[in-house]
Amino acid sequence: MMSKKALPVFALVLMGGILGALSCRGSNENDTLTRQQQLLVGLGMLIEQRHYSPKQIDDQFSQKIFDEFLSSLDGEKNIFLQTDIAKLAVYKDQIDDEIHGRAAMKFYPT
Repeated sequence: MMSKKALPVFALVLMGGILGALSCRGSNENDTLTRQQQLLVGLGMLIEQRHYSPKQIDDQFSQKIFDEFLSSLDGEKNIFLQTDIAKLAVYKDQIDDEIHGRAAMKFYPT
């Protein structure tokens, strides 16, 4: 059993650890986002230049990927409403821009 004198010290160390972890969490998310963007740009370059069947990543590519992704998620059209698809369609032409690192998608519009 812990003595009554050690309990406040333990609580203080625990709170300090929690606050330290939370403050580091924000910077790691930004670093991860940067790494994810770099990875996406690198993959885009591989698809366009070094793939055995290179593809031009443009708006037509974006639309095809968007349609195939929705089809793979909801091929029988029993999950998404038409209003859901209309909200997602805002990003239909932006996939290529995101791959090239020219745009930052906002997945949760305000």
